[in-house]
Parts: sequence; structure tokens; C-alpha cells
Amino acid sequence: MRPVTRLAAYALLHPSADDGPGDRVVLVEASRRSDLAGRWFLPGGGVDHGEHPDEAVVREVAEETGLQVRPVALRQVLTDVLDLPHRGVRLHTVRLVYDVEVLGGTLRTEVDGSSERLAVLTPDEAAGLPLAPYAARALGLPEVELGPLAPDLDALAPLSGVAGGTVPGAAADGTGD
Repeated sequence: MRPVTRLAAYALLHPSADDGPGDRVVLVEASRRSDLAGRWFLPGGGVDHGEHPDEAVVREVAEETGLQVRPVALRQVLTDVLDLPHRGVRLHTVRLVYDVEVLGGTLRTEVDGSSERLAVLTPDEAAGLPLAPYAARALGLPEVELGPLAPDLDALAPLSGVAGGTVPGAAADGTGD
């Protein structure tokens, strides 16, 4: 499998000014267009070529939640490696997790994108969901193994935030996008 590095930016997003560390956060469920369909993530995603991660987190949060945010601080940097045999890659993702401030907008679910549902939960409530390992780490929860991946190859979107471009949503044999 080809080694690929991906840069992504995510938000630890508290939906209300009354929420703070340990309080409610917004999580999104990955859609069938994702390699990890059904897993829950922090809002965010791949940094486009030439895009600053601060801008990427603002763009991704708006797409996935309807909220306009401003990055306040870089909370942590997380990394992981995941084999994606259906893409023919071994993916090393560098994830920048930001604390953000909500400036406006209306909380809503993304339409026809990389996520399909959202939830506002405490970390303890989130522990009952099938979280992506990095999301569990960001919330201070124990990681649960992903198990075998079974993405919908017909719906799979290209993987953004990859050094040098994107990885197509196609199977390793080059079929599809």
C-alpha cells in the first residue's frame, strides 16, 4: 500500500457560551461517503492545498454544522495511521484540534456531505457512541478499535487534505471517481 499523509483540522465545539471543558460538545456522524461511515467525529476535515488550517476548520465547521466559528487556540495535535486497502493507501493523518468560539449561524445537519447527523453531548454521553479513535482521544475517552472497514465504494468521496492533492474515492484498482 502506498504511504499517504493527510492534514486535517477539527473543532472542539461547544454550542453555547455556557459550555466549557467537560461540558457539551458537537459531534457529527460520518456519512456513507466516508471511509469510517457510522463513526462519530469532531466537526472538521481535510485542509485543502494552500489553505491555512485556521481557515479549514472554519470552512469545515460551517459545512458540517451551519455554525460560523473563530479559532481561539490550537488545543492539541493528534496523529494516527490507518490502512485503507480499498483505496490502496496506508494513511497517516495529522489532526489539528482547535478550541473555537461560535460567532453565529444555526446548528443543523450537513446535506449530502461527509457527515449525516449531529449530536450535542457531554463526553460521558459521547462514550456510548462508536467514536473515531482520534475523537475519543480529543475528548479524554478510551479508544475503541475500529474493527474491519466496510465502506460503500459506490458512494465514497475523494479523500481531501492529502499532500500533493486528493486520493480518489475509487477502489485500489482505479475504478470509480
